[in-house]
Amino acid sequence: MAQYARGAAAVAVIRLRNPPVNALSLTVLQALEDGLKKADADPSVKAVMICGENGKFSAGTDGFTRSHHWVTSRC
Repeated sequence: MAQYARGAAAVAVIRLRNPPVNALSLTVLQALEDGLKKADADPSVKAVMICGENGKFSAGTDGFTRSHHWVTSRC
């Protein structure tokens, strides 16, 4: 899973949560996309920080094969 939260000032934080190494499963990717969409819809958000839980960012994918379309940003 990936958890969305508003951080300090105009920063949105998306934390990867898929123990033990925060692998990018389809569920995590969908939650990440949902978090990015929430940040994009909030005009007060100026930056998004993506981090991993337990001191680990991500070990990469967990072996799935499927194309995934990412949300575009307001940049």
